[in-house]
Amino acid sequence: MGDVSRRDAEDAEDEHEAASAPPAIAGVTVRVWTSVYPTEDVSVVRRGLRNLFPRVELGHGTGSLEGTAGGPVALARLRRRLRDQLIRDASRAHLLRRIQGDELVFLLNKQSSTMRVASFATEGAPLGDIEVHVGGADPRAVVGWLCQIEGA
Repeated sequence: MGDVSRRDAEDAEDEHEAASAPPAIAGVTVRVWTSVYPTEDVSVVRRGLRNLFPRVELGHGTGSLEGTAGGPVALARLRRRLRDQLIRDASRAHLLRRIQGDELVFLLNKQSSTMRVASFATEGAPLGDIEVHVGGADPRAVVGWLCQIEGA
């Protein structure tokens, strides 16, 4: 399957995934930020971000990439990765500890993202991490949907 048709298929899966979101998270917003060091290829870092957050409109600042997106579709790819990697229970525990008031704030490993893998970070990666801020919806509801186990 070519890159374009794979992307189209993944976009369709994201839409389907987002349709399962509860009304409580309809207004969710996602903001991502990561540093880009001079030794890094900006296009590789951008691709890593897009692997987990393809709907985020990315802008390149001085030494960083950042962007925002809205609606459950902004988190749909991450949700699928957590399910496919079989890490929903561990992810739920990790994310619940990352709720800060009315916002969910967590870090993802930047290098793992280039391989389409969602790996939570606790700071300190040599090339930095991806900082994710999720707001606009009850953070517990967001975590519940991201880490939902069907039939449970």
